[in-house]
Amino acid sequence: MVTKEHIAGRVVEVMGDAGMRKRIEVMMAVAHESIQEDAEAAIAGRWEEWEEEGDREREEWVEEADRERGVGRRGRGRWEEGAAASMASPPPARPHALVIPFPAQGHVIPLMEVAHALADRGVAVTFVNTEFNHGRVVAAMPSPPRRNGVTENGGSGKLGMGRNRIRLVAVPDGMGPDEDRNNLVRLTVLMQEHMAPPVEELIRRSGDEEAAVDGGDGWGRITCVVADYNVGTWALDVARRTGVMSAAVWPASAAVVASLLSIPELVRDKVIDAQDGSALTQEAFQLSPDMPMMQPAHLAWNCIGNDEGQELLFRYLLAGVRAVDECDYILCNSFRGAEAATFARFPKILPVGPLLTGERPGMPVGNFWRPEDGACMSWLDAQLARSVVYVAFGSFTMFDRRQFQELALGLELTGRPFLWVVRPDIVRGDVHEYPDGFLDRVVASGNGGGRGKVVAWAPQQRVLAHPAVACFVSHCGWNSTMEGVRNGVPFVAWPYFADQFVNRAYICDIWRVGLPAVADEKLGVVTKKHIAGRVEEVMGDSGMRKRIEAMMAVAHESVQEGGCSHGNFDMFVSWWRLSTCDSYTSGGGGGVRCPGRRRRLVEVSALGDSVADRHGGVGRGGQHDRLGGEWPDQGVGVGEEEEGGDADKERGRRRVPPHGGRAAALPGQRRVASRRVTSSHRTLVASELLGAAAPGMAVVGRAGEPASMASPLPARPHALVVPFPAQGHVIPLMEVAHALADRGVAVTFVNTEFNHGRVVAAMPSPPR
Repeated sequence: MVTKEHIAGRVVEVMGDAGMRKRIEVMMAVAHESIQEDAEAAIAGRWEEWEEEGDREREEWVEEADRERGVGRRGRGRWEEGAAASMASPPPARPHALVIPFPAQGHVIPLMEVAHALADRGVAVTFVNTEFNHGRVVAAMPSPPRRNGVTENGGSGKLGMGRNRIRLVAVPDGMGPDEDRNNLVRLTVLMQEHMAPPVEELIRRSGDEEAAVDGGDGWGRITCVVADYNVGTWALDVARRTGVMSAAVWPASAAVVASLLSIPELVRDKVIDAQDGSALTQEAFQLSPDMPMMQPAHLAWNCIGNDEGQELLFRYLLAGVRAVDECDYILCNSFRGAEAATFARFPKILPVGPLLTGERPGMPVGNFWRPEDGACMSWLDAQLARSVVYVAFGSFTMFDRRQFQELALGLELTGRPFLWVVRPDIVRGDVHEYPDGFLDRVVASGNGGGRGKVVAWAPQQRVLAHPAVACFVSHCGWNSTMEGVRNGVPFVAWPYFADQFVNRAYICDIWRVGLPAVADEKLGVVTKKHIAGRVEEVMGDSGMRKRIEAMMAVAHESVQEGGCSHGNFDMFVSWWRLSTCDSYTSGGGGGVRCPGRRRRLVEVSALGDSVADRHGGVGRGGQHDRLGGEWPDQGVGVGEEEEGGDADKERGRRRVPPHGGRAAALPGQRRVASRRVTSSHRTLVASELLGAAAPGMAVVGRAGEPASMASPLPARPHALVVPFPAQGHVIPLMEVAHALADRGVAVTFVNTEFNHGRVVAAMPSPPR
């Protein structure tokens, strides 16, 4: 046993050791700094200071320990190395993302911006394209200064300076060099077979081979797969097999991914066929009020490919829906003010947009064609403010010869200057055949002369941001839609396929910032007169201009620091760092940062029989209440009416709706509720909204705007905290609960019935 003499001696030694006191105080300071904001910098400074000033003292400490152990200096080697390592805080392993876009222009661009946003936050990024698209992206990139990186012929390159870098990697897509990659059905089917194996190998070899190639410069092992939702199940399967985290990026509107997530309901309601997703009715439907009306025939899978490939594509999408259910995050290139109803209905979809595509000078944006920057911008500089019609139909839209010529004549008929993007492959099966004399009459030669300008590809973000541009004739691709909104340019909406019909509904019916281009029923084309008329209507509508500028303001606010989308992206990166055991402290308290009231909630739950009276909140073991300063007054039931329901109403209390909904509190009020869920006999004690909008938290939205323009409260994160049923485990897990609550997370804390009674009985009496 340990003798009384030894105990007394050790106490005296410890209390008289000044060096030991100094070391523990240094550790105390580091411990305190580690849980403050900007912890990493503070800790790094503290350890550096300690190393500079305390080397000698630490050496004496180690030698003293050696003498006690009877170990000579030559024999201690590994122990000294281990002791030093345990005392110092090495820099955390750098998070490393593998970003995988669907191999199409409208997907590569937003996924490249996700890569840049990750790199801005200190994440290493490996960006995987198909070999075919990799070559196009590299060829279309601006020539960077040599110090920014070197692109290798072998199919990879490094972009950016310092630690904010993106590495480009190419993998095969299984298609021959001359095959049509606009055949999305075939491309989708081949991806799983040909892209998955090299991607999995890339993850497994990361951190070893890459460190050798890069000279050990910190790329490290891939820790998360960030995959385009449209890539399908294989990328998420690879993440699971290799033991890394996964997140899905939906680069289109939240309404369209909501339609995918609603496939089971659409089948049940006989809106679509269960086998191939084809329309069973011509009647339009809404997934919820204030969401766009959708036509079953215009659902994304019904607008791609032919009848032969539709069933295959539908099955692929359905499997993807099931796989994404297991994904850690779904990031969406949208913002809450644009799709408030959709985000409220589908809280798993996290808005992080509009992504700032095309705003990084000298960096790749994922273009497949090299934009004619100089020609476009110099021509726009010569035009009057708000005078130019910008016409662009994305990377997939194709016209027949007749519609192409009608469009050209319609632009001429407007009498206005126009910038028209005419891809090399925009006319189906034909070379570009303009109307007779069209180029001579209206198109600019070089950078001067003429009323119109025709280019093969444009720097769209820069064009739409130019003060000369007043109207956007668009195919309604989501990237183009977001870029038009971000720059306050109203639309003539002319969708071609896939999600573009839903986007048109947003533009024309929900937001009312554009007008549709409608084909003549007899002629089967959008006529030149209709085109010219729509342009005039849009450019002359001051109300439309006012609405698009209001949306522009909300979009910009959402991606600035403190904005909802910016905060959501920060939260995603913070979660990732914490999940990979990084020493990371998120700025601003973390959590979803959206305008509105701050909430703080901790619930204490005991599994088993109910232990609380519904109205009093008192039961076995004493009082059981919210932890942290607010105490319940009157109880509010959940879901169905129970005894005393009418009395609740008479006392002025609001019913709490089912599914964990909350009754609203008036500004400045504090509302506290004890909740009893009778179906499972659990007692949950909760606080309600605490206070009105806190300082610095302003509601986005302006007087006179439609309700959908304002940003409602986001779906609230809610954690279930489960400690091991022992004192030494309950205490630290309770502190985790408080830390989560401090960051706006609702917490349900689950104890055993036995320990729940003990915890509640030991709680301090509530303040009067």
